Amino acid sequence: MKILIIEDDERLADRLRVILRSRYVVDVAFTSNEGITLFSHGGYDLVLVDFHLPDGSGLELCDYFRGEDSAVA
Repeated sequence: MKILIIEDDERLADRLRVILRSRYVVDVAFTSNEGITLFSHGGYDLVLVDFHLPDGSGLELCDYFRGEDSAVA
């Protein structure tokens, strides 16, 4: 399973990465733009998104992902 974490709090993102890496492939982005770039290279089974990102709304980012990939829920 491949997971994308989009979280601007670096300490929290690093903790999640460490915990999840024991079982999964994990990538981390700190902004919406970084998240979009990583997502476009694809293959994620799960995307965890912070609601309040420095360059946009996490909810809007989720809507974008749903529009790009119908498999994203």
